[in-house]
Amino acid sequence: MSRVSQRTFNKVAEATLAFLNERFPEPLSGREVAAELARDNEFVGRVLIFLREKGLVQQVYKSPTGKDYLRWTKWALTPATKAKFESL
Repeated sequence: MSRVSQRTFNKVAEATLAFLNERFPEPLSGREVAAELARDNEFVGRVLIFLREKGLVQQVYKSPTGKDYLRWTKWALTPATKAKFESL
């Protein structure tokens, strides 16, 4: 994988947050986010893990019906992050 500058990484992280905010209560897979941002799945996965460590997004392990996702993880904004977006 080619090296990406910290500035570019931060821009992709911001775009990821904006996309998750647009589709808010719906959790999205990393593949869906990658397709929207036209980025590699692995790179978007690194961005999502970075955002999770910052407390801005959360992993969703269960479907709306309560069944566990077995093959993937979905991602959504945390309620605190959504509140910050609404206050802007």
